[in-house]
Amino acid sequence: MKSKGICSFEEIQVVIPAGGYATRMGKLTKACAKILLPVNGKPFIKHQMEWLKEQGIENIHYCLGHLSHQVIEAINNIKLENMKVTYSIESEPLGVAGAIKYAEDYLSDHFFVIQGDVLPQISLKTLYEKYVDVEASFMMSVKLNDLNIEQSNVNVQGDRITDYAAKADSSKYDYLDVGVMLLEKSIVDEVPKDSVYTDKALISTIVRKNKIHAYEVNRYSYEIGSITGYENMNMEVVND
Repeated sequence: MKSKGICSFEEIQVVIPAGGYATRMGKLTKACAKILLPVNGKPFIKHQMEWLKEQGIENIHYCLGHLSHQVIEAINNIKLENMKVTYSIESEPLGVAGAIKYAEDYLSDHFFVIQGDVLPQISLKTLYEKYVDVEASFMMSVKLNDLNIEQSNVNVQGDRITDYAAKADSSKYDYLDVGVMLLEKSIVDEVPKDSVYTDKALISTIVRKNKIHAYEVNRYSYEIGSITGYENMNMEVVND
């Protein structure tokens, strides 16, 4: 059954926040937008856009800021059939949730959020179908952090996220946020306009209302948000 007001999967939008300074990457991103870092000779953004196309996505919105001109040029050079790409540009970084609020006029009634430094290893269509089936307004993909490759930051009980922390004592948490969410546009009403507001702050607010459904996956995402993650992705991802 399709939830009232939600578009078909073929029409669903993906929003990608990619406007921060990427300070954790040091000199690698001093003059290069993080999303453009090369992975085996191909810009990360191209890996991500090609993966989205393979998933059946044809509508992407980028939330840009720092070095946005570089990203726009790269987007214009990536030719993917029937792919609609829009973008908004912040003059100063507003945080992930703040950037999404800034892009509010571009947003569909329901949309995925995929972090700009993440290449997920999941089926977006299956996540969408679960979201529709349970009539969720916010669903987050999580992975049981059995390998402890990063610090755990999520607890799950039943089908709900019960606790979330940006930086936490791993001993208190069992799951890891893998960088993919699907939510209703009304959730953005929680974000103050023209303010710096992180995704962590928004998620914590909605968790307290017990409104975030958990979607458990069995694979970690590739990521370039850390030097270790970037090095690992270069070793593991092979170009076509």
